[in-house]
Amino acid sequence: MPERDKILIETFGIGYDQNRNRVVAVFLRYLSDLSAEHQQMWRAHELSQLCTINSDYERASLWGMWPEHHSVYQAFIQEQIEINKLSAMIGKPILFKKTFEGYGRPVEFSIMLRPTLRAFQEFAHVLDKMLSENLNRDFFKGDVSFYEIEKTKDGEQKKTLNTITLLQRWLQKHYRNRDGEEKSKEVLQPFRKVREARQPVAHALKADVYDLSLPKK
Repeated sequence: MPERDKILIETFGIGYDQNRNRVVAVFLRYLSDLSAEHQQMWRAHELSQLCTINSDYERASLWGMWPEHHSVYQAFIQEQIEINKLSAMIGKPILFKKTFEGYGRPVEFSIMLRPTLRAFQEFAHVLDKMLSENLNRDFFKGDVSFYEIEKTKDGEQKKTLNTITLLQRWLQKHYRNRDGEEKSKEVLQPFRKVREARQPVAHALKADVYDLSLPKK
């Protein structure tokens, strides 16, 4: 990258257009520090319709007030931390091998600034690694079998169960809600949806697509 292009702005935040699609919001004060050339790059992406700034970004940057909310990304990580604490309380190994607080959080685990198919697939790939691939097999030791016998035309073979199946069987064996209902399928449905969204990344090369429906998906 040429030296003249190594330019940073002070800050930018998230805003929304009239259809609640996300946009990048930046103060003119910070754009004014850029060269004329870089100002034109920003102008090329400028929206003419009325947009609003995210309320927490407005509170912090204009009024010097702490944000009122935490993001779903922070909540997700905190949930894994709390579940691991509960695992220890019942005398089990941690359920999640790794929690991602602080600098351990993957860059891709954040708001999609560009609603493209590639960004969506990268997000699904990372989320699956933080969920299904992050489940600790030691948690299930002694409660459910790690294998099952599968019949084939040549006889029988031992098949290693994936972590989603192990979690489902553990829930089926040990968990009911307060009404006595078995809820493993409901609990595991999001895990499987994430795994399905990740599949195209592993098995095919696809052209990138710009699609405003992807952040909602």
